[in-house]
Amino acid sequence: MDWNAWLKPTALGVDKGESMIHFVICSSCSDKHKVDDVEFLNIEEGLRGEDVMTYKCPVTDECVQSFVYRKQFYNGN
Repeated sequence: MDWNAWLKPTALGVDKGESMIHFVICSSCSDKHKVDDVEFLNIEEGLRGEDVMTYKCPVTDECVQSFVYRKQFYNGN
């Protein structure tokens, strides 16, 4: 999967019913993690309205901040 082809910071809750994957890009382990798979600590609004999430990395156990990204996917449509 080419993650870089569609990376764009987003605000949670703007899915409008579509199927979405929300994820963060970890600066600690250089991996991508689904938002549901990390320990949530805090969320703030960035300068342009995007979500900046603070979470505990499941690999390194460090506290990390990242934009929240989303990917739309279709189930056979």
